[in-house]
Amino acid sequence: MTNFIHISRREFALGALNLSALGALSSVPFPLSAAEQSIIWTGVSFIQDCSNDCGDIEKFFPRLAPQFKKPENGMFLYNEFPGEWGSMIGKAQQRKLVWLNDDHAQSSDVFKTELAIMLGITSERHYATFKDNDVTYMVYEVQSYIFVIDVDALQNSLKIVNCVPIRLMKIDGPPKGKYSNEELDQILRTKMWETIRGDVDQKIQFPKLVEKAFSKINFSNLKSPNIRVTGVTYSSLTKKTLKNIKPNPSTDQKFSPVDLDNFGYLLGNTATTAISEKFNIGIQPYTPNAALGLLIEDVSLARGEDTSNEQKLLMNGPIDLDIRIHSKGIIVKEEKKDGYQSVVNKKIIIALELNAGKYERTYDSSGQIEQNAVLIGEPIFKQNLVGLTMKLTTKKFDSDWYDIIDTHQRLLDWFFTALSQNKDLSQLTKGQRSRHKRKEFLQRVSTKDFAKFKKEADALKSYILEQQ
Repeated sequence: MTNFIHISRREFALGALNLSALGALSSVPFPLSAAEQSIIWTGVSFIQDCSNDCGDIEKFFPRLAPQFKKPENGMFLYNEFPGEWGSMIGKAQQRKLVWLNDDHAQSSDVFKTELAIMLGITSERHYATFKDNDVTYMVYEVQSYIFVIDVDALQNSLKIVNCVPIRLMKIDGPPKGKYSNEELDQILRTKMWETIRGDVDQKIQFPKLVEKAFSKINFSNLKSPNIRVTGVTYSSLTKKTLKNIKPNPSTDQKFSPVDLDNFGYLLGNTATTAISEKFNIGIQPYTPNAALGLLIEDVSLARGEDTSNEQKLLMNGPIDLDIRIHSKGIIVKEEKKDGYQSVVNKKIIIALELNAGKYERTYDSSGQIEQNAVLIGEPIFKQNLVGLTMKLTTKKFDSDWYDIIDTHQRLLDWFFTALSQNKDLSQLTKGQRSRHKRKEFLQRVSTKDFAKFKKEADALKSYILEQQ
């Protein structure tokens, strides 16, 4: 079962501050007039699929969790991270962003609102560390979602009225010099925290991405996003390839964790982000039903209520469009480049089956655990996508793990971009090739029945556009 992991308000050194804010939310029966409406920031939390072991937060977020537990960092994430108190956010600046602090008490009218907003971090991933003489490069990413929540709905059920993914991948490293693996691990922890904090020397600042996401939300047209990527499955060929991936020779083994859980989690989030960004829609997070445990728990504590129904409230539906991905195969090939002693020609070939349809779900007696999901009728979309990456590399700055994830991201971004921009669908079956100095990429829809593909692609696009 998927659960919600979070650093509690107490660990954030905010104590009763946030609980009071959520208590203020629960006691307000009606919002203010549209001109005076606010939205309450409830903080930054972790979200992760942790199976049966959710006790050790640092197991799943080994670099960010220790940073979040520091009192000064917790206060920053609550009081400073979202920007200026009282700033107007949204497409038409419809909502005032507020939270409890020393200057604004619970009794203030600004807390009389039905909406709350939070940032949920779903993953921190380290793909590779490359060492080239005295220069070290680290490739890492942080995946998260901005959630807009209808707080009134907590009295009976939970309702997410917008969800926007934010994914940031970076290549960074320490100053030129020699470092031990332990020193590199500590440097990576610092770099990831700086990415979240948005320090001035960072070219890409995470708070700026959050501010941009705030500006895209249309508060005049909020509705529950009912599309979700619900599963990733794998062929025996995919499993074999991932099992045999070896870390880069210049990288310590512990810096290159490769397993099916990591791959499936990254691929599910990659597809989720591609759909949301290319169609400019809110979308349910890939992590099943685990988005708002912290909010429910804190509100229940503030009201003195039982939290036993927490999981039941976590978006057990509805899901109007269910998207699933099957990895049919991954192939990694290397051939020596003629005339070069240390240069190889590397190929990454991937094949995906993309499925979309409507499913009828059944749950256990608690209403918390999904027992079965049966496809209703025929799939809306069921087609094969193929991606190819070719590159010349000396293997000094190279990672199979990174190249595999990058090839999948390029393929899904390409497909959903073409679909959202009404590209000529016949060109998708012919494929698109892009050439660079040392790299070449190819994406294609593989089908023997173009009429069937066109009918399904038009239907898929129509269903997605209904979410706008």
